[in-house]
Amino acid sequence: MSDEDRTICDGIEPLPSEIGSPTPVATLNVPIPEKSERPEPTPPSFVSQPTSSPMVSANPEPDRWYLAVQQAEKAAQLAQVKSDPSQVVQAWQQAIALMQAVPEEHPAYTTAQQKIQEYQQNLSYWQAQE
Repeated sequence: MSDEDRTICDGIEPLPSEIGSPTPVATLNVPIPEKSERPEPTPPSFVSQPTSSPMVSANPEPDRWYLAVQQAEKAAQLAQVKSDPSQVVQAWQQAIALMQAVPEEHPAYTTAQQKIQEYQQNLSYWQAQE
């Protein structure tokens, strides 16, 4: 065996004579680099380019359905904590106005029309409490 072969095979032990023996087949003498020697991974850099779309305006109109539902939730919370009836009345009036502003092409338009009726019943109740 040449010196080069010994260098390559250095650390390799001969195969055990019995199968199932716990003796290792080979050991590797590879030094583990210190933390300071390891290269730090660099995060990929992404350049985000804004996309322009003719359908998107600079100031999109708020979703009136969403705003109306939020206002109705506020009115219901005011009613549950027995707030001043005039505050509850005002909150239901605002919820109704927002529901009435939901455009016909909105997917929740039909539901909005039903909610207007429901909110008006709540408003009537609280107006009687004033």
